[in-house]
Order: sequence, then structure tokens, then C-alpha cells
Amino acid sequence: MRKALAVLGCLLLTLTASAEQNWRAVLRYDKQTAKADLATHLKKYAAQDSHAQLYATTVPSSKQQAAFAKDLV
Repeated sequence: MRKALAVLGCLLLTLTASAEQNWRAVLRYDKQTAKADLATHLKKYAAQDSHAQLYATTVPSSKQQAAFAKDLV
């Protein structure tokens, strides 16, 4: 019985420590930096030429679309 309680206690301590680390990550979130990063990415993606070829039978239908998909990944 004591061994089971010791294992349970260790498990709870591990879960508590990982939950605390997740909250620390949330508290370090900087809204202004996130907005700036989002704006930078949006401008970069909007500037790319990714027009489709009119009668293409493949997806992506152009080299530009393939390059844009790689950037998104």
C-alpha cells in the first residue's frame, strides 16, 4: 500500500510540475511581439505571387503556388 501511495505521489508531483511550466509559458506571452510577428508574416505572404494556371490539372497548379505552400509549412 505504501509503495502505491509513493508512486501516486510521484505521479502527482510530476503532473503538477508540468502544469506549472505550461502556465509559465502562458505568462511569458507578449501580445505586442505576437502582433508584430503576425503582421510580418501576413505582409510576406500577401506579397507573394501565387496565381493559378487557368486549365491546370494538378494541384498546386503553378510553381509559384508550390513555393508559397513550402513557405507556409
